[in-house]
Amino acid sequence: MALMREMIEHRLHDGMNLVRDEESRAIPGFGFVILAERALASHTREKPRQNEALRFLLQAAALNVPEAFYRLGVFYENGVGVERNLNLAARAYRKVQVLRGNPVEGAVPPP
Repeated sequence: MALMREMIEHRLHDGMNLVRDEESRAIPGFGFVILAERALASHTREKPRQNEALRFLLQAAALNVPEAFYRLGVFYENGVGVERNLNLAARAYRKVQVLRGNPVEGAVPPP
């Protein structure tokens, strides 16, 4: 009961500090990644909303969420919602490695 009350009263301006399994794993801004995933999920009558997903990922990236940089790398690598740019994709992938504490030149992080 206390957790539900806490979730309901939680302020959203901090990048939606959502928790999937346990509070200790919460990453400020990860909620934006979840919202981006939802925007890309195609439902019965909806098309994936790439621009909305991109906007959420940029908000998460501003908060240094590694998963956001990985997904932005995929967007730039494949030209999803943006003009294809392999240089920006590589920079995003390197940023993921730096944020995870493993800066390896040229390494591509797993999905």
